[in-house]
Amino acid sequence: MVQSQINKIAINVRKNLRAIDDLTRLKLCIMVKEKPYHVKELIKRLKIEATLLSHHLAILRDAGFIKSTREGKQVIYTRTKETPLVLKDQIVF
Repeated sequence: MVQSQINKIAINVRKNLRAIDDLTRLKLCIMVKEKPYHVKELIKRLKIEATLLSHHLAILRDAGFIKSTREGKQVIYTRTKETPLVLKDQIVF
């Protein structure tokens, strides 16, 4: 494996580990694994401000752990099909 490939893999692993290196984001991953959630439900269950929730959701979306879909005016969050595999294929030891 060439150095550029190793660097790319390492950067991706770090990004994914950072995405779940937060208690609120871990809770979000666990919650959306069980069922889809509307934003208002997530705010109520986690007891956090909408702006902070938005920040956490953006990080998880960017890392590929969750996805969002629109249902009218509501945004619904679910896990991606790839969620269980995101880190599995990147384990280096």
